[in-house]
Amino acid sequence: MDLTDASAPDHATFARFRIIHFAPCSKRILAEMSNSLYDPGEISGKANGGFNG
Repeated sequence: MDLTDASAPDHATFARFRIIHFAPCSKRILAEMSNSLYDPGEISGKANGGFNG
């Protein structure tokens, strides 16, 4: 099966995935991602307080 053969999932499918799979582990995933960016110096670890554009 080729990915181009499949139809795109709708909004309800993504929402259901987030509720069932992502929500219970989101804090851990985001913490691990932050640590993996902090360790090599990609992020400073300081709070920005907003988006400066």
